[in-house]
Amino acid sequence: MAASVISRDRLDQAALAVHRVLTQKGYDHVFFGGYELEIMGNNRVNKAFKEDIEFSVFDGTRTDAIRAIHIPTGVGIDIILEDNRDFPKNPVALRGDAYGFQFFNSMDMFIRKIKCLAERNKRTDAHDLIFLYNNYNQEFDWEKIKKAVKATD
Repeated sequence: MAASVISRDRLDQAALAVHRVLTQKGYDHVFFGGYELEIMGNNRVNKAFKEDIEFSVFDGTRTDAIRAIHIPTGVGIDIILEDNRDFPKNPVALRGDAYGFQFFNSMDMFIRKIKCLAERNKRTDAHDLIFLYNNYNQEFDWEKIKKAVKATD
């Protein structure tokens, strides 16, 4: 079964709703993943959210993420819960994002996608890495990437 394409308008609406909830609750946040890649040109497709009527939250066993559906748009959203020290050091605004959200820069996104691929082995992560390499590798500091993804004992 082919994945359905979610329109940019629906992605924007869902991102605005996520931003609203996190901002109202006082959570620092940075966008990462499919929405960011969409803005960059790739054509693939907790409690605060449980209290908000626009979201349906899936209860699960994960303690590092929340999986929710933005009900008005039907967009699935993974909210990764991390300490602020794991946020990118230099979040960026992306050309094409009319809302002023903060995103990972292309190199930090590349590093993050390598780690995602190593952890969950999803085909979309591999495709995202290829896209990022083909379109943004001139911005990468390869020594920093090697250090960031070096295997630990």
